[in-house]
Amino acid sequence: MTQASGAWNATDVDFTVNLTAVPEPGTYALLAGLTGLVSVMLRRRRA
Repeated sequence: MTQASGAWNATDVDFTVNLTAVPEPGTYALLAGLTGLVSVMLRRRRA
């Protein structure tokens, strides 16, 4: 494949998006933990 000097070829960049990706269970646990921590912090701040 020949490339232009100093420029990207449109065929060189692959913008494929995988919409079927499922996060790992640890990701859900991390988000739940952070949500709980933020809710506790907000509750203590208001009291």
